Amino acid sequence: MIRGRIVVAGVLLGLGFVFLATPAQALITRLLPLKELVEESPIILTATVESVDADKPSMVLTVDEQLKGRMPFKKMVVLLKGDTEAAKGKQTPDLLKRVGPKLSLVMLASKPDTTYVVNAYTNGTWFQMIGVKDEDSDAVHWSFTHLEPYLRRTYKGPTADLQKAIADYLSDKKKLPEVDAKEKPGLGPEFEAEKKETKPEDLTRNESRSIVDRPPFRGTVTTGPVFGVIPAVLIGGPLALLAMLFPTVFGGWKRWLTLLSVACTNSTLYSLQYWFSNELSGTVWGRSSTLWVAMALVTLAGTVWAFQRHCTRALEGEAPFQPNGVELIVLSLVSAVGLGIVVYAKFNRQSLLSPDWMPMLPYCVSAWGALLYVLYAYLIPRRLPALATEAVMLAIMAFATIGLMTVGQRSGGEVGGPSAAEVRPRLVWTFTAPGKGDIASTPVVVGERIYLGIAHPFVYNPYGALYCLDRATGKEVWHFDNKKKMRQVYSTPCLVDGKLYIGEGFHEDKDCKFYCLNADTGELIWEFETTSHTESSPCVVNGKVYCGAGDDGLYCLDAATGNKLWNFPGYHIDASPAVSGKFVYAGAGVGDLYTEPAILCLNAETGAQEWLIKTKLPVWGSPTVVDDLVYFGVGNGRLNESAEKNPAGELLCVRAKDGSPAWRFEAQDSVLCRPTVDAYQVYFGSRDQKVYCTNRKTGKPCWHYDLGSPVVTSPALVPCPCSDRTWRIDALGTGGQLASLDAATGRVVWTLNLIDEASSPLELFSPPVRDPTPDPGGLRRFYVGATILASARTAVLYCYEETTPTAKE
Repeated sequence: MIRGRIVVAGVLLGLGFVFLATPAQALITRLLPLKELVEESPIILTATVESVDADKPSMVLTVDEQLKGRMPFKKMVVLLKGDTEAAKGKQTPDLLKRVGPKLSLVMLASKPDTTYVVNAYTNGTWFQMIGVKDEDSDAVHWSFTHLEPYLRRTYKGPTADLQKAIADYLSDKKKLPEVDAKEKPGLGPEFEAEKKETKPEDLTRNESRSIVDRPPFRGTVTTGPVFGVIPAVLIGGPLALLAMLFPTVFGGWKRWLTLLSVACTNSTLYSLQYWFSNELSGTVWGRSSTLWVAMALVTLAGTVWAFQRHCTRALEGEAPFQPNGVELIVLSLVSAVGLGIVVYAKFNRQSLLSPDWMPMLPYCVSAWGALLYVLYAYLIPRRLPALATEAVMLAIMAFATIGLMTVGQRSGGEVGGPSAAEVRPRLVWTFTAPGKGDIASTPVVVGERIYLGIAHPFVYNPYGALYCLDRATGKEVWHFDNKKKMRQVYSTPCLVDGKLYIGEGFHEDKDCKFYCLNADTGELIWEFETTSHTESSPCVVNGKVYCGAGDDGLYCLDAATGNKLWNFPGYHIDASPAVSGKFVYAGAGVGDLYTEPAILCLNAETGAQEWLIKTKLPVWGSPTVVDDLVYFGVGNGRLNESAEKNPAGELLCVRAKDGSPAWRFEAQDSVLCRPTVDAYQVYFGSRDQKVYCTNRKTGKPCWHYDLGSPVVTSPALVPCPCSDRTWRIDALGTGGQLASLDAATGRVVWTLNLIDEASSPLELFSPPVRDPTPDPGGLRRFYVGATILASARTAVLYCYEETTPTAKE
C-alpha cells in the first residue's frame, strides 16, 4: 500500500490488544491463548467471594490459594462502579448477577508499576479489576473496571477446571486448552446460591465470525486463454470453412493443411502453458522462452513442409495452388480482422507485447504479408508459377515469431524487463521485532533505511515502537518507543525533509499523541496530543501535516513546530487524507461519538469545507486522487472480519471538483484499502478474497484474481522500467498468499506462500512494499510484514528479491 492505511471501525477485533489510558484498563479483544495469559501473569491465585453489596455496589474477596507468585494480602474489598466502558455498556448490573457468596474465582494478575491489574474468571464470565496503592500507606484500593466478553474465546469452562488446568501446566503435567476462535463474545450464566459448579454443556456456546487460517491456496484467473486459440480460428477457420464449402475453388483441405496444423499446434501449446501456469511456474516448461522456442520450431517445420509440398507438386507436374480472386477477398477479410484486434487492444490500453496479445502478432503479420503477396501475384504478370500462399504465410510467420521471441524474452510483456515466467522471489533477510509483536503499519523505504511501526501486545503493558532498519541487512539502526509509553502503532510513518511523522493508538484508544522525530537518530522533535486516536497515516505537503484523529476529525499542523493550524471536527476520520493542489480529501467512518460516514473535500490552507457527501457505508479506505477523479474504498466490515449481516463494499469514484459520482464498482464485501491507480487502471482488494482491476475512467472491470483469503491491503505497483505503464502488481491475502500478477491481464507471474516461509499460521495486515529503485534489469526487492501466530505473537519483516535463472543468487 502506498502510505495509505486501512482504518477500520473495531480494528482491534483483528489486531486487538490491551489498550491503556492507565495500565490494562481497556478491553482485550484479540485472540489471547490461555498459555499466553498464564505466562505473562506473574501472580495467579484463587479467591472466594465473601459478600456482595449491590447498593454500594461492592464485594469482598478472600484469597485462598496462591498458584504462582504471591499477592501480599488476604482480603480485597472491590468497588463495582466500573470505568467508562462499564458505564457505557451498563456492565455493573451484569456483573452483580454473576457474583455471590461462596463463589470461586481464578485471578491472573500483574503489577507493571504501583498498580495491580487483574483478569478474574468465574464460570464463563471474565472481568477486569485494578488495585491502586495508596501513596501514604500500604493499602490497596480495588475497583472493577469492565467486563471482558472476548476472553470467553480464551476459556469458558467451569472455574474448578481452569484452576486445575493452570496448576497442572505450572507443574509441567498438562498443556493448557487452546483458544477457541469461533466462540462468540459473551458472559457466563447468572449466579444462583448453593448451585454447583456449572458444567461445560450447561454454558451457552455461540458461534462468531473470525479469521480462519487457510491452507495454501492457488487462485484462478477468471479469463481463459481466449487469445491463445484465436489464431487457429482467425487464420485457419475461414480458410478451412471455405475449402470445405468450395473445394473446387480452394482445392480442399490439402491446400491449407500445413497452415492449419501449425496454427492449431501453436495455439494448443500456448493454451496448455496458460492453463497450467501455476503448476509449471518455476520449471523450464513454465518459461516464456520455452513456449516461444517451441512455437518458432513448429512454424519453421511448417514452413519447410509447405515449401516441400509446393516443390513436390511442381516436380510431379501438378499445377501449384495459384492465388485467385476468392483468396484475395478472404485474405482481405482476415487482414481486416487482425487490424481490428490491434485497434481493440490499443483502444483498451492493452499492450500488444503483453503475454496474451503477443502470440497473435505473428498470425496478423503473416496475414498482412500474404495479402500483399497475393495482390502482387494476382495483379502483376509473371513468367514463373507463383508460390503457394500457404508457404508464403508460414515463411512470414516464422520470421515474425523469431523476431517477437527475441523481443518477448527481453520484455516479458513490456520491453526492457525480464520474462514474467522466469521471475521468482528469493528471501534475502528477515527482521524479527523483540518480544511479542504485531505489524499493521506499512514499511517505508527511503534511501538506505526502512522505517516500520510495530505494536507490542503484551497483556499487561502493551506499547508501540517505530523501528529504523538498514535496508541492505535488516539490522536495527534505532528505535523510538517514548520509554515504552508510546501507544501501539497502526499509523504508517511519513518521511519529509529528514523528519518522520507518525501517530499512535488503535480504534478504542483515547488521549493519544502525534509524533515528529529526527529520521537519522529517532530523537523526538515535537509531539501533539489528541483526545482520540491517530491511526491515520500523515500526509505532509508544503510544510503542513494533515492527519485524521478519530473522533477529533482532521487536523492540520505546522510541520516544523507541531502547532495546530486548523481542525475539522464532527466526523470520525481514521483514513489517511490525500492532498491535491489546494484541497485535501478524506473519508469518515463510524466512531463512538460520530457515526455518520461521509466523503469530504476541504480547503488545504484554511480547513473550510468545499464539499461533503454522506455515504451509506463507512469510508475506511484512504482516498487516491488522480487528475480530476478521487477514488474511495467503502465497506461495512472490519479489518479481520466481515459484517455479520449483509456484508457490502464498493470502490467509489467521484469528481474532485464537487464530489459528484463518476462511477462505482460493487464488490461482494468491504473495500478497506486505498485504491492503487496508474495511468489507465485501478487496482484494489476486497474482503471477498479478490483483487480487482477496473478501467480508471469508466469503472469497467478488466480482470480479478482470487487470493483465497480476504484482501485488506493495497496492491503494490511494479512499473515497467522503460515505459509509463504498470508492468505487474503485487497483491496480498491475509491468509498468507502473495501473488505478483500481470497488470494488463491478471495472469500469475509468481506466487509466494508466506505460511510455508514462517512454518506457522500468520496474519497479514501490512501491504507489500517495493524498493523505489530497481536494478538495471527491472527487478526489485520487496518487503512484507507479517504477524506469526505461534505460541507467542511475533512481528517479522521479510525482505525478498526477484531473481531469474541467469541471475547470481
